[in-house]
Amino acid sequence: MKYVLMDDGLVPWRQYEHPTYGTIEIGGEKKEWGRVPPSFLLEEELHRNMAFTLYHADMMPLIEISEIKIEKLGEGLFKIWVTLENQRLIPTRTAQDVANHISPPDVVSIEGSVLRVLSGGRVTDQYFKRVDAVKRRPHRVELDAIEGMSAARVQFVVEGKGEFTVAVDSAKAGLLTKSQLLP
Repeated sequence: MKYVLMDDGLVPWRQYEHPTYGTIEIGGEKKEWGRVPPSFLLEEELHRNMAFTLYHADMMPLIEISEIKIEKLGEGLFKIWVTLENQRLIPTRTAQDVANHISPPDVVSIEGSVLRVLSGGRVTDQYFKRVDAVKRRPHRVELDAIEGMSAARVQFVVEGKGEFTVAVDSAKAGLLTKSQLLP
C-alpha cells in the first residue's frame, strides 16, 4: 500500500505525549483507507460488483413446464401429471419469504372449456404416487416454492375432453402457460 498509493493513505509514525498513558506513538493507515479502494482502482471495484450483480440476476428463477403426462383412468376420466422445473439457483420464494408471508405462493392451475377438475394437489412422492390434495378449488394448487435447480410435481384428476391449459403464476418467475389435448 505504501508504494501503490505513494504514501497517500499513510500518516508517518510519531511520538505523542498522552496525559494518561504517557509517551505513545500515533500514525499508520488513515481511517478513510482500506475499505474503499483509491480512486484509480475504483473502476476495477465497480467492474467486479457489476459482474456479481449480473450473475445474481441471471440466477433468478426460470420455470419451465417440462412435462405434462396424461394417464387414462376411465371413459372421459384422466389423471394429469405436471412437472415444473426451476432451471436456476434461486428458488421462486425463499424460506424467509414463505415463513413471513412476504409474497404470494406460486399457483399452478388447469382449465379447459369442456373440463371439470375433480381433484388436484402437490405430488409428495412420485414413485409411490402420493399426493397432498387441496381441500377447496381443486383446479388451483398453491406451492410454497420451487427450489433452485429442482422440480415440483402437481397432479390433477379431470373429467372431460378436448384442450386444456396449465398455467403457473409466480411472483419472481412470472406467468407461463402450456396447452395440450386430452386423448
